Amino acid sequence: MQEAAESGNAKAQLVLGSMYFNGIHGKIKSYEKVYQWFLKSAQQENSSAQIMVSGMYFAGEFVDKNLTEGLHGCCLRRKTDLKSMRKRFPRLRM
Repeated sequence: MQEAAESGNAKAQLVLGSMYFNGIHGKIKSYEKVYQWFLKSAQQENSSAQIMVSGMYFAGEFVDKNLTEGLHGCCLRRKTDLKSMRKRFPRLRM
């Protein structure tokens, strides 16, 4: 997975970020790496990653709270799954 993510595979980047988030498959929890891999995936138009990065900015989870960045990520895709963001980031209020 690491190799695929490093070679630019957006889905692998999202999965790797999730591994760091959950601390599974030999990955130690690292919220810096969660953000890094989700952002790389989001920049390649992976809508799931865009939703996750937006939620991070809205909630101030692992990054400084920034509503402008959060809205920017939501606007990148028409299908924004707010329910998914709320589940992943319970402190998110919208």
